[in-house]
Amino acid sequence: MDIANFHSSIGGFRRADVYAYIEQMTQEHKSALKALEKEKEQLKQKLNSLEEEKSQLVQELDELRTAVQNESVSNELPVEESPDLDSMELAAYRRAEAAARSAKERSDKLKLSAQELLSRTSESANALNADLDTAKSELQEQMNALNLLSERAVTLVQSLQEELKSLGSKLEDDD
Repeated sequence: MDIANFHSSIGGFRRADVYAYIEQMTQEHKSALKALEKEKEQLKQKLNSLEEEKSQLVQELDELRTAVQNESVSNELPVEESPDLDSMELAAYRRAEAAARSAKERSDKLKLSAQELLSRTSESANALNADLDTAKSELQEQMNALNLLSERAVTLVQSLQEELKSLGSKLEDDD
């Protein structure tokens, strides 16, 4: 329901339309928030798996270095680190860092988007609540005015009845 589809009522909009709009907006925002939270969780899982992969690669690299050092000690020949091994390590480390950084950035963006959505929803709800309070206040004032008019009408009717009785008594006395 669009805000333009609210039906007018005394002192504002029909309460049912406003409640239906608030409920619809709440459901839409909950759905969007749930989707964002699901995507955030998936990104966290991906980040965790990439960090595990990085950890395994670092461990494997350490094992290879240890094996190479043990081999060089047993052969008593000095062994320099292989440039290929270093570049592979560096490339793997950079890929893991880039993936982790990308996942964190996406997670932060999703979190910010969810917070903005929640803020907008809250602001809309607060504005609608203020409108409802104003409409309620105006309606209460109109009800008070109607009650006052009703009391005046009752007083006038009673006064007219007394005058009619008085005139009826005078007419009977005149006959």
